[in-house]
Amino acid sequence: NRTISSILKQTATPKSSFVAKARPRRASLRMNAPIALPKSVTSKAATSTTTPTSLSTSTAPHNTSSTPHNTSSTTSHNTSSHNTPTTSTSTTPTTSTSTTPQKPLTGQTKTSGYNPKASPSKISIKSVSSLTEDIATKEAFKYNPELELKARDWIERVTGEPFPHPSFAESLRDGIVLCKLINKIQPGSVTRIEQGTLRFKHMENIERYLKACVSVGLKSVNLFNTIDLYEEKNINQVISSIHALGVCAQRIGFNGPVIDSSSDRNLFSLTLAPTGRRQESNEESNNPAYVEILQWLNNKLSIRQLSATNISSDLKTGVLLLHLIEILTGQSVGYFEQNPTILWNFMQNSQKIIQFLSEVSSTTIKMCTARDIVMGNIKPIFDLLSWTRDTFDREYIFKKSGLNAESFRTKIAEELAETEVTYVKLLDYLFQHLILPVQEKMNQNEDNLILNAGELKEVFSNWMSILQFHKKISEQIEQRMKNFDHNSRIADIFSNIKKQEFFSLYMDYVSAFDNVYLIVKYLKKIRPNFKTLLRAFKKKQLLTSDLQLQSFLILPVQRMPRYLLLFQELKKFTPVTHPDYDDVVKWNETVGSILTEINSRKELADNSRRLLTIEKSMIFTEDFPSLLHPRREFIREGCLSWSLEENTDPYSFLFNDMIVYAEHLTGDNAVHGKQFRFRSLIPIGFMQDVVPDETNSNALVICLDGEEEMILESPDTQQRDLWLQDLKQAITAGVTFDIA
Repeated sequence: NRTISSILKQTATPKSSFVAKARPRRASLRMNAPIALPKSVTSKAATSTTTPTSLSTSTAPHNTSSTPHNTSSTTSHNTSSHNTPTTSTSTTPTTSTSTTPQKPLTGQTKTSGYNPKASPSKISIKSVSSLTEDIATKEAFKYNPELELKARDWIERVTGEPFPHPSFAESLRDGIVLCKLINKIQPGSVTRIEQGTLRFKHMENIERYLKACVSVGLKSVNLFNTIDLYEEKNINQVISSIHALGVCAQRIGFNGPVIDSSSDRNLFSLTLAPTGRRQESNEESNNPAYVEILQWLNNKLSIRQLSATNISSDLKTGVLLLHLIEILTGQSVGYFEQNPTILWNFMQNSQKIIQFLSEVSSTTIKMCTARDIVMGNIKPIFDLLSWTRDTFDREYIFKKSGLNAESFRTKIAEELAETEVTYVKLLDYLFQHLILPVQEKMNQNEDNLILNAGELKEVFSNWMSILQFHKKISEQIEQRMKNFDHNSRIADIFSNIKKQEFFSLYMDYVSAFDNVYLIVKYLKKIRPNFKTLLRAFKKKQLLTSDLQLQSFLILPVQRMPRYLLLFQELKKFTPVTHPDYDDVVKWNETVGSILTEINSRKELADNSRRLLTIEKSMIFTEDFPSLLHPRREFIREGCLSWSLEENTDPYSFLFNDMIVYAEHLTGDNAVHGKQFRFRSLIPIGFMQDVVPDETNSNALVICLDGEEEMILESPDTQQRDLWLQDLKQAITAGVTFDIA
């Protein structure tokens, strides 16, 4: 379990195969020289100089210890050390408690609290966008609901039976429907179809179906792997395989229903060029509803000096929509690519839109997909904008309803009551269907155990305490609303809560939230009963609200911003002389201070999900099989080529402990939905310094141990300077732990 650095320092063996090549260092290099940043870059950094207090921040001197879980080395380079947040409007942020001074980085910023008038430069970040743990961005983009529906329709017509579940994957997962399908095409292909609920029987059915497909003439290239379906690793491949089987069936003389494999798009060779948009553009300009929604969009975006001229083409990067969501919800969406240049960035931004709206509204977004946004499909985008306006724009809702100021206040109080009731119901639902079943099996033998007490707390933290607390609040609000009018009070219910009690309640949960996605992923691997429980939970959700585990786990994190937004609105329509005014102001301040802390913790959770996104999008080697480490933090990504590394399409990722060099896979080079192929890496512990290359204004030189150097070249000087500064801070922090 030693680090690569310690191994190389103790032995004379060559570097591992996945560590990048280097060359002897030039004598002319000036190490430890200051970096002269362009004025435009420096001025951006100067616009934000405060950071929210992080509960994990601690004194952290430079440390190159090889201990895998060295706390001091990992916390010295936390999220706040390499990002520049904007000042929260809720409270005055405190400066970081780290003893190591860190300059805010240009090009990487984050929002803390609600600041709708923040300039775009203050909320953008050059980074991988945070995505839900269970969605691979590229697969989400390639997914085509039209082809899925056609595959489903064909199977139902051939078998003469409807699908047993609403979900396409769930209906096919036990292999029974597939075996019936192949037996209709070629009678007797599968002589035995296993029934029951056992995993191995389901997988046997799928394997028998796949063998039967080969026997009827389906080529191996058109097959899928058993886990592609059973674990939903690659549903796109399953859909493609069924379409290929439909074509093959006709070729061998099957006289039954014919599958329709036509599609309006080529799923795997899409470009972002605005081809064929003239007709949609005319439709947009001639449709009063489209014109109205565009005017509404621009009215909101003008707060940040942004605008759009066409909803089918100007929104496809996802950037304007993410700004819109922040303005309307009063919440930071986290990290997103402000200036996307490759399809990878487009897809991440668009998937983040769908994910964030689903989480903040506790609703499954079905009217529009990430793929619709990237492709500029006007009708789904229009439907998404209309739904967003009708759900989050209170000013629009109130004006449409013709309410006066007094009615506004009552309406906000009603929304507060409704959202509180919904919040408690969702908290209780997860408790009844996940936490309680785990507790009931906790004292049983290992075979029946779902999670032990420690694992349960790691995933759900103090969920039950939050539930009990809000049940009392909800009951008081419901009682107050029975006779509510414009003179009634409601904020006093909250102002009577002890701030420290409320603060501790949510900090306990949020403190455990930053790694919950990685923890769930890990526990699903080592606890098969937990995986089975989650699968049953997911299946049940498909029949009801369609909300999945990640949407439930983020509920407490999302509740504070919702409180702040509602009480800010309540303050607008509560006169200074109103008996509720002082309590409204007091609760605004309380929630604002808590929200500042929550945002810093939410950004750490964001980091875990970004790591998972990159992990799922990369092909690794046997020597270096994974990026995942609970203390690894993502810092930057971009097109960066390395000397002595041959690569036609280079791409690099900087983490707090290493920089990874990859090949960006496009077109025919893409493999099984993967976006990158791992090539090599350099541990931060190998680096002594990083300096500009005097012979190339776009390049930088990493000075390595052993008098070696590595040259990295960026597309332009500004990008080079951003990489320089991030690498400087990473080297200063000196984070080191096991890489492989």
